[in-house]
Amino acid sequence: MNETPPIWRYLPGTPGISDDHFVKHGFYGEAEVPIGRVDAFARFDGLLRFGNVLRGNSLSRSASLLRYTAGAAVRVSDNVRLKASAELYQFSDFADEVALHIGVATPF
Repeated sequence: MNETPPIWRYLPGTPGISDDHFVKHGFYGEAEVPIGRVDAFARFDGLLRFGNVLRGNSLSRSASLLRYTAGAAVRVSDNVRLKASAELYQFSDFADEVALHIGVATPF
């Protein structure tokens, strides 16, 4: 009789983990301040995950991702804005990352 290997990384009996369930919680907060033709903004958001993972997955039992964003949008005309922002991503299970964005925004 061949037994199928478990698909879960944390098997029953591992302290704190005994089943195939997980829970995710997300949150965010944002502030925007108009300063003449410029709209400055700051944002903080994140995702928290608790529970079991599939075998081979590199997440821990309690993984988190936090993102910090700061940027500005300059009004060129009523319908055109130039936008720039920087984001810091903080991962609990991976190396932190930085992202820079620059773009033109228009309605469509």
